[in-house]
Amino acid sequence: MTARGWSGVNGTAQQWAFTAAGRVTETYCTGLLRRMLEIPSPSYRERELADFLAGAMTELGFAAYVDGVGNVLGTIDNGPGPLVMLLGHLDTIPGDLPVRSEEGRLYGRGAVDAKGPLASMICAAASAGFPGRVVVI
Repeated sequence: MTARGWSGVNGTAQQWAFTAAGRVTETYCTGLLRRMLEIPSPSYRERELADFLAGAMTELGFAAYVDGVGNVLGTIDNGPGPLVMLLGHLDTIPGDLPVRSEEGRLYGRGAVDAKGPLASMICAAASAGFPGRVVVI
């Protein structure tokens, strides 16, 4: 089990995270973002979120790890082709902002800057399926 009780470790996500067409489901992406928002990650204290994301990215087919300075890196390598690098960040400003969902919108510390975009990058990269390599940092 990874940080904050995320289920689906050890390949379980492969069974329900993808549509028949190989795209990551909206439900999985929304759940990923919600879990990211529930893990506080003020500057210089992002390790719990980085560890969680390394596990989630691995479930989605990335080769993922946390480097020596705390960055999470995930790569999907589909052979020869272009390299696409997607860059984000994990840290947020300090302070408690409860995670909530209202009228189809998800709110929480970092939802817009930059956990939401990072969750989108991870789900898009896992769904892309184009020749080449995608790296999400």
